Amino acid sequence: MGRNSAPVKRHNSRARFYLLAGGLALTLAVLWSGRNVAKLADNYRQIRRLKSTIARRVVAKEHMRQEIVLLEKNDPSALRRVWRQEFHALYPGEVEYRFSRELNIR
Repeated sequence: MGRNSAPVKRHNSRARFYLLAGGLALTLAVLWSGRNVAKLADNYRQIRRLKSTIARRVVAKEHMRQEIVLLEKNDPSALRRVWRQEFHALYPGEVEYRFSRELNIR
């Protein structure tokens, strides 16, 4: 019995070593993938934001293209709209209201 117990002990210690090494590798893999999952989620959010920005800019580009066409045709309403926007022009009797972004709460 004494002869057989020593190899079993060595076998158990070897099995523990492999179990510990495998557990360590699994733990590192989980930790590493956790960072990758967080990075993947950040990338997904950034892609959604960029797609939204692209969609808004495509719409703005189309509006600008339509405005250019109207201005080239000397459309009076388009000229009036540009005149009011660019020069902050007011019609007689109109009042301009300006709002500040600061809040003075007391």
